[in-house]
Amino acid sequence: MFSGLEQVLFLLQDDDDDIVNSWTLRKCSAAGLDIMSSFFGDEMLPVLMPKLQVRSSLSAMIYAMSQLDFQKMDAIL
Repeated sequence: MFSGLEQVLFLLQDDDDDIVNSWTLRKCSAAGLDIMSSFFGDEMLPVLMPKLQVRSSLSAMIYAMSQLDFQKMDAIL
């Protein structure tokens, strides 16, 4: 089991040769959440879950609205 600092150092190792290991915002966020959860444990769930749920529903709503064709809707109305 790694300590928090050892996890950060392990995750930040640069592996430019492997395109599969390229860092993305999603991977970086997941790594950050993993490190925080190993340090704080279940204490962080009541704080983070409401914020993540709101953010997730907003993202879903924005995506759904981006799929709408407003010109066709205006023509119908």
